[in-house]
Amino acid sequence: MPLAALIFDLDETIMPDNPSAEGAAVAAAGIAGERHGIDADDLATNLFKTAGTVWRASDLSPHARGLGISSWEALWGDFDDPDPGLQALARWVPEFRVQAWSLALKEHDINDEALAVELADAFRRERRARHLVFPEALAALDDLAGDYRLALLTNGSPNVQGEKIDGADLRGRFDPIVISGEVGAGKPDPAAFRHILGLLGLEADQTAMIGDSFRRDIVGAAELGMFTIWLNRFRKTLPADAPDHLPEADAEVFDLSQIRAVLPD
Repeated sequence: MPLAALIFDLDETIMPDNPSAEGAAVAAAGIAGERHGIDADDLATNLFKTAGTVWRASDLSPHARGLGISSWEALWGDFDDPDPGLQALARWVPEFRVQAWSLALKEHDINDEALAVELADAFRRERRARHLVFPEALAALDDLAGDYRLALLTNGSPNVQGEKIDGADLRGRFDPIVISGEVGAGKPDPAAFRHILGLLGLEADQTAMIGDSFRRDIVGAAELGMFTIWLNRFRKTLPADAPDHLPEADAEVFDLSQIRAVLPD
């Protein structure tokens, strides 16, 4: 059956989420660097380590992680969502941000909670100024939209992912847009894929899934019989201890401009 729709992941597929967070962290850390003479890159690196430690220790994070929410998103997102678990997260993240920055500063022998509060606020501003897309993304989407319906399936908080989508002016390019926090299930859970297929009114073999995460995007879609395209920008290899039963992607590309060439006739 010919393909009728292409379903895209968002983070690291269309938008560079990790580099945006890293750039925001370095920019915010520069405030401490100017005052205390510490290296902003080192402080930013320590921030992501301490944020990860605090995040994993919280009893609120398992639900959030199940929806695909990362600790670096908790450093800036509001999580103003209907989901009760995300509402609890929204109440906790202000404390989380200050704690993460405070611990990162202590790695540099700085004990200054007021500075931690200032850096937490600066990071949020800097991250919101970085809703960027990969250089080839818009031209590739424009080209594909002439022949296929384009849809978006992304893990995360509806509030946070929606802010990224709107900040990059992407909303009008996809219909439907499905965010895991709206469904209560994140990729690779089959429920997330079935939900967007239902909205499209299509069978799995009429759609292709394009994403950077082999586990979340490719494995989840392949199990339902979707055509799968692994966007492997950074030439990753699967771990040596990966299960033997993992499906293979139907195609592998290194940027979005290569999508059309690997689509089946």
